[in-house]
Amino acid sequence: MKQRVAIARAFATRADLILMDEPFVRHNLEEAVFLGDRVLILSAKPATIVADIAIDLPRPRDMLSAQFTELRRRCLLMLHEQHAQSSGARSNH
Repeated sequence: MKQRVAIARAFATRADLILMDEPFVRHNLEEAVFLGDRVLILSAKPATIVADIAIDLPRPRDMLSAQFTELRRRCLLMLHEQHAQSSGARSNH
């Protein structure tokens, strides 16, 4: 609950930029696409940005829209690619 209050305070300041480290405790792709303006896909350790996906959807967002579904699918495919690559790299060692 404390974390939710902290997030609410951050949004209330109307800042141009808010940096959050895992603000939703769990890794939830739907929340990221629903709330964010962009989604960053990271590689395995050492983490590097492998994709920067702009979320250019009108607000309020409709999680059932074709555009939302397509962005979520695109992000999910990239996450699966990264997981497969990191799993392959670990099995080669």
